[in-house]
Amino acid sequence: MQVNPGPLTFPVPWATSSEGSALSSPEEYRQSLEENGFEVVSERNRQEFALEFFESLRTRTQAASGPPPLGLHLMMGPEAPIKIQNMVANIAPVEMVGRKA
Repeated sequence: MQVNPGPLTFPVPWATSSEGSALSSPEEYRQSLEENGFEVVSERNRQEFALEFFESLRTRTQAASGPPPLGLHLMMGPEAPIKIQNMVANIAPVEMVGRKA
């Protein structure tokens, strides 16, 4: 979910430009769920968890002198490091659980 105001910085893992991206704010997700008959029963921002995860990944990659032989970086191509860096700067994972009313 997009939590920062303004446009995203590209490329990111799912899109090279704004034409290929469709993120919304937590408020927009919540509103959409409620408009479609769901009740939001819990919500938590997982940004701190994500930041720790990607810092750990970066540390392991540096210690191993590069990424593992197999991984998502193969699908993202040579721009994988900048895509992940931009993703971490742009968004925050928000865990939102809805229940059909």
